[in-house]
Amino acid sequence: MTGHPVAPARAAPPRGTSAGSFFSLLFGAANEAALHMTTSHEPAIAVGPFVVSPLVTPTDSGRYAASAVIRSGAGRATHHRVLRFVPRFHSRESARRYAVEHGVAHASALIQKETT
Repeated sequence: MTGHPVAPARAAPPRGTSAGSFFSLLFGAANEAALHMTTSHEPAIAVGPFVVSPLVTPTDSGRYAASAVIRSGAGRATHHRVLRFVPRFHSRESARRYAVEHGVAHASALIQKETT
């Protein structure tokens, strides 16, 4: 038979089973948390020619990881530096503050480096 391609069959959860519990049956409960993990994108901060975007991600331990993206350039010449910080934090707000402080400091150091 010719015509439209047929989409491959997908495994469906058994009756009476939620998609989340079906996922944990297939891949283990540890991976189920990854399905629901969200990264909080905080407002971006302009630092000279750079834009610093702090990011906060909950970890498996219930603490928070901080990171920052420093963007420069425009269009096809856009460049992103991703900074992932080692400390873990008890609150989303402390992780956000750390990401902002260290992201802005790194961008400021890049400006100093360019001017010398």
